[in-house]
Amino acid sequence: DRLLGIERPSWKKSKPQRILLSVLVLNLVFSVDSVIAVSVLTDDIPVMTLALGLSLGLVYTFQQRIARFLQRHPTVQTLAVAFLVVFGLFLLLEGFHLPIPKGFLYFALVFSLSVELINLYDRRTPQRRGFPSEDPNP
Repeated sequence: DRLLGIERPSWKKSKPQRILLSVLVLNLVFSVDSVIAVSVLTDDIPVMTLALGLSLGLVYTFQQRIARFLQRHPTVQTLAVAFLVVFGLFLLLEGFHLPIPKGFLYFALVFSLSVELINLYDRRTPQRRGFPSEDPNP
């Protein structure tokens, strides 16, 4: 970029207000995302409120651990994005007055999560079970 005469903005040069605004916008986006997910799962407003409050509290409390876990397990990130796509599809269908029973959604989520948990466990324990490592350079 320097060869082209383009200078990228640096966080070091950014004002604290700009950084704070960026963090607030990201939090707003993720909050809206959470509201969409909860609205698909239930129609009960007090349950939605409680679920959002608990989830936001847990995320803020354990954000560093969650970030490290997601960096080590990118397939979980993919699963989370897939869940959001499914939630969006359900909302879209409800918008067109084509409701699908929520039991189908719950089954799909539980099944997908179960498969991912089995995969995580399986990737973690091959050496413990006495199987040789799949890594050619152990």
